[in-house]
Amino acid sequence: MGASILVNTVTVVLNGGATKVGAGTLISDPAVFAAVQAAGGHFADANDSRIAFAAAKVRDLRQRGVDELTLTDHMAAAMATSSTLGTEFGIVWKPGVASIGNTYETDTEIASVLDLVGGVATVYIDVSVAPAVATPGVVWDFHGFGSIASGGTAPFAIMIAPDRFEIRGLYSLKDAQVTCRCTTVPTFSWDDWAEGPELILEGGTIYVDGPATIAPIQVPHGVLFTLEMARFASASQAGSVPVIALGSGASLSLYLSTVAPMGVASITGGATETIYYQADASAFPVPVWTGFTGTTITTFADPALGIAYTPGDATKWAATAPATVQAALDRMAAAVERILGHAIP
Repeated sequence: MGASILVNTVTVVLNGGATKVGAGTLISDPAVFAAVQAAGGHFADANDSRIAFAAAKVRDLRQRGVDELTLTDHMAAAMATSSTLGTEFGIVWKPGVASIGNTYETDTEIASVLDLVGGVATVYIDVSVAPAVATPGVVWDFHGFGSIASGGTAPFAIMIAPDRFEIRGLYSLKDAQVTCRCTTVPTFSWDDWAEGPELILEGGTIYVDGPATIAPIQVPHGVLFTLEMARFASASQAGSVPVIALGSGASLSLYLSTVAPMGVASITGGATETIYYQADASAFPVPVWTGFTGTTITTFADPALGIAYTPGDATKWAATAPATVQAALDRMAAAVERILGHAIP
């Protein structure tokens, strides 16, 4: 099973009856064994009832001081079937369909499962039956580990995040859009900003809808926040409310690869804020953000050596055409030098 975390005590709830399993207590009930194993656990040895769960699935149990994990037969079913969706727990939010297995009808149930597994889960959004409209007051806490992704038959799912619906500690957003309508509470936050959190958009989109009046991501004073965007990810808005608002002295590190252009109003910040803009050719030219007056430090992520060159007319090259931009520039520079009779000024 690989690296594991030992959980001292497990309470298994089956058909309304609870059985507490602790160190030194032998388990004879096959149903209890089955429920624990279905949840991804195993017993340390034949004479020890301590339960081990894969560290990759519940890696932060010890960090959060959790010694007791409660499993219901419904939760156990969700974890048992998650292996078909990925290495982390796979749970599906499918509005309009009664909860069964690892599929849940309400975002409130999703929040409960995330709490159970310490946020180590991918939540798949399935909008094949009804729109995914979240509930104000519900919190999805991923503790810096989990993801949101499209599920069902739609290659790209959209979920609506009204004001006071919170997504905490999200690690990645994959091929799905979160439409933010926040007016009092930012949609996205992290438990410990001081650690410099990171969010990855893998084909994902954060969209600030018209009703929003505040930025869905608000980076506190002096904090470095990292946003990685790839596979045509985007961060945009309907109006003038930014996607990211930088607090005094805060910094934003952007890593962009094959992305949709960011809007000029997508980031705001004052004179003491910094943007580290690291991007490939898809993210150039660098936007001139209308609401940002701080410093932008740009780094090219596409060196000429690594960019393929395909000539528009191969007959312009006397020999085999160069394969990279760097090789093409070097050959042209050499030709110009020969024509001039000296180094290019």
